[in-house]
Amino acid sequence: MDRLQREISALREVVHDNVARFIQYEFSSKSGVVRHFLIEDFVEGDDLTVSLGKPWPLHRCIVFFVALADGLGSIHAKQIVHRDLKPSNIRVTPTGKPVIIDFGVARHLALPDITKTFQGAGLGTPLYFAPEQFRGTKRDIDLRTDLFALGVILHTAITGTHPFWDGKSVCRHDLEVSVCEMQAYQNSPVFIKMPANMQTLLNWLLGKRRSDRPRDCQQVINALNGMNQGA
Repeated sequence: MDRLQREISALREVVHDNVARFIQYEFSSKSGVVRHFLIEDFVEGDDLTVSLGKPWPLHRCIVFFVALADGLGSIHAKQIVHRDLKPSNIRVTPTGKPVIIDFGVARHLALPDITKTFQGAGLGTPLYFAPEQFRGTKRDIDLRTDLFALGVILHTAITGTHPFWDGKSVCRHDLEVSVCEMQAYQNSPVFIKMPANMQTLLNWLLGKRRSDRPRDCQQVINALNGMNQGA
């Protein structure tokens, strides 16, 4: 409870147009069961899953993901890792603005643990896991874990396909092997035809090791803005 309260205090400090505003925290206890509720501002629009499935034009990707990375950067500035960044946790307003929502499994990296947990890394949604979420511990999770998920979403937007999943039924083990050991997405015709600087950015974001990925969201923004200037 102590750690939770401190993480909530940190979330209250995040004020950004591309991040849902945190309103309040509540909890209830009935029949010995404690339930926690994080209440966020309602964001009008659909989640990002509605817009995915077909390749986006390059300029649309650049504008959208610059805004998304900027919002994510504001969270990271408070040393908070989202841990479950995925299309259904990104609302798209009627004007096309991305807004990050749902901090139910967010973790404040600067706070020491209060209670013992098990591995702790495998929280979130496997389709957007970084390798360390499959095979690491909670100590292996840092801000670059969110950047891997950002890369998966960016790849899905610009190609219309997930980089490690073909849309068919797959067991968790097969997905883990694909994410942790393979780079088959690099051989797809759509990937090969995209601009070289976008290929470079995707490979950077989807690095198997955290040290292979961008240091922070600003590096991602700089890379995207560079493409916009060259377009």
